[in-house]
Amino acid sequence: MNQSNEKGGLMLSPTAGAPNFEGKKEESLPFSWLDLGFAGLAFVCGWIFVKSFSVYFGVGITIFSLSFCLFALCYFRAKKLVLSKESFLWLGVFLLSSLSFSAYSGGLLLKFFNFWFLLASGVYWIAVCTKTRIGGRMDGWIVSDILRQIFRVPFGNFGCGFRLAGIGLRRTQKGRGVFGIIGGIAISIPVLGIILPCLISADGTFERMAQNLSANLWRYLGDLFWNIPVALVMGCWLFGLAYGNIYRRKTQEPSAQQLSLRAEKWRFLPVSVMGTMLAVVIFVYVMFFAAQAQSLAQALWHDSPEGGSYSAYARRGFFELCFVSAFNLFLLICSRGLSQRRDGKEHPFLKVLHIFLCAETLLLIASALGKMAMYISRFGLTQLRLYTSWFMVTLAIVFVVLLICAFRRIQTAKILSATVIVSFLLLCWCNCDAWIVGYNISRWESGTLETLDLEDMRVNMPAAAVPQLISLWERTEDPTMKDAIEKALSTGDWSCGEQSFVDTSLQSFFSQRSLSSFRNHAQTEDTNAALRS
Repeated sequence: MNQSNEKGGLMLSPTAGAPNFEGKKEESLPFSWLDLGFAGLAFVCGWIFVKSFSVYFGVGITIFSLSFCLFALCYFRAKKLVLSKESFLWLGVFLLSSLSFSAYSGGLLLKFFNFWFLLASGVYWIAVCTKTRIGGRMDGWIVSDILRQIFRVPFGNFGCGFRLAGIGLRRTQKGRGVFGIIGGIAISIPVLGIILPCLISADGTFERMAQNLSANLWRYLGDLFWNIPVALVMGCWLFGLAYGNIYRRKTQEPSAQQLSLRAEKWRFLPVSVMGTMLAVVIFVYVMFFAAQAQSLAQALWHDSPEGGSYSAYARRGFFELCFVSAFNLFLLICSRGLSQRRDGKEHPFLKVLHIFLCAETLLLIASALGKMAMYISRFGLTQLRLYTSWFMVTLAIVFVVLLICAFRRIQTAKILSATVIVSFLLLCWCNCDAWIVGYNISRWESGTLETLDLEDMRVNMPAAAVPQLISLWERTEDPTMKDAIEKALSTGDWSCGEQSFVDTSLQSFFSQRSLSSFRNHAQTEDTNAALRS
């Protein structure tokens, strides 16, 4: 029922213009033709996702990300939402993540994690724009915010686009007849399934017509039967995410207070139990440092162990220490999340143990990085060695922040989130493959690396390796390496770029051009040599 305003006029409906969020029921479904139009645009975005997504994570991911960004910004603009400065910061994070797919042809492992990072940053950006975060700011609930935006909000509003279409059709006279048409088509399918086999059997000409029609329809419309359902699912997810956040549907629960109460229920372990466990673990680490002091010194000073090889010593020790360091972070999270508190504060005894655990973990990380540095100095860089080294450096920064927060009050969640985000974006934009290839080539030219693994470059990082190998071929005086490079790049199985447009990147595009020029040049030289002979 409409209420009169102070001047005697009628107030507009809450669904007219900018949405009115006050007093809106969770079960209500606000309708406007504008929302229905954006539901259709969400399906277009879903179709772009179907046509642009690829397991190679190339420029297609960037195209879809930009279409999603344009859809959301236009929707917010149409609903008169005022975007905060922080929302543009998160938009920048989202765009940096998406553009890296079209810039570099990095390893599939890095692109796989970047895809999920892109999804997390995108949904969190939506929450920032619509002011639907649990705590209202970037805090310790950031993981809960992301999970809620990925699952609860979009799937809680998953069918809103179809429901809005139904409301719109019922509000128009011609639209009511659409339901009859849809019903008639549905009924005609089993009817045709009965009469068509009989007609096909009755006449040979009609049988050939039906076969030709069926073949042509499957040729041109076959992909639609696979693409349309996926596009609809993706479109419903996108529209449910935007529509639900704009109208505050499925965004109010769980609240920060409810999550805090749930977290308190998980704090069931007595301090004596958790403290004893941590004390035992810390004592074992002390014994480990005492017993392995010589080995740790060797790792830090890049020395080979007595009676052992570089590969066996460095590789085994590094990955074991990586696992232990990551497991210590898990222990620290469990201790803080499951231990009972005194007046809402961390127990002093546990706080001291956490400080010792952080310090010992930093020593483990230092020794692990020392081992890996020794391994790289002997055998060069690979993608796995670079990624694991980056992970350990990032983990060390995390433990330093946790160690600082034990002595002074800081915004731990905000600092840790910013650290991980900046560190990961730097990894995505540092052109890891080109860095690896350039490092190994420079080491080989200086004589500190015995062999140059061309097979690893061909399999794992061809787009970054091609231009640098061509440059090495042009400047090297080593005939053996010159022949090896020429033979490798001349073979047809050296692929520096995928065939499909959505799979490629700028790096692979320019590498493919360089490779084609090199092959043409080599073929010309071979032809001239044959003519001279």
